[in-house]
Amino acid sequence: MKTLLFLLIPFLLFASDIQTALDAANKGDYKTAIAILEPLEKSGNVKATYAMSQMRYFGHGVKKNHRRAFGGFFKCSMTGHPGAQYYLGVMLLLGEGTKQNSTEASIWLQKSVSGGFEKASCPLALLYIEGRGVPKSIDKATRLLQIGTLKNIPECKNIAKMYKIKTTL
Repeated sequence: MKTLLFLLIPFLLFASDIQTALDAANKGDYKTAIAILEPLEKSGNVKATYAMSQMRYFGHGVKKNHRRAFGGFFKCSMTGHPGAQYYLGVMLLLGEGTKQNSTEASIWLQKSVSGGFEKASCPLALLYIEGRGVPKSIDKATRLLQIGTLKNIPECKNIAKMYKIKTTL
């Protein structure tokens, strides 16, 4: 039992530190968030890497750096992080921090949707509507947009409205 507790203490401390950093970032105190997250990111903590990548992507507390954000999202995506897979897919779709690649974008967006990150269904549906990186399929796009509209994701509602796709069951 003592061994288990000894092994859990670092994990619990990291979880507490990350929550403190996220709370600070949500309040706009990016200096505190970065001071906590950067050392954790350097030690390989996936949650810290994801948070720092978001800050780099949006330029919150740091200079916008899409290339570095892309690298961080890629590392997190390789561990199965659905949020990172979403950002990786969007960045590939838009060519932010990397070369534009709709086929690769669709792969990462699908992984994100499969991982439960419903917001990824919106850009993935758009790829199916336009046949970019995937075979054109209004049926698949409709199913993806239904996922997003059921979760009240505005982007999915807007895409459905723009392309006149009925998303009610």
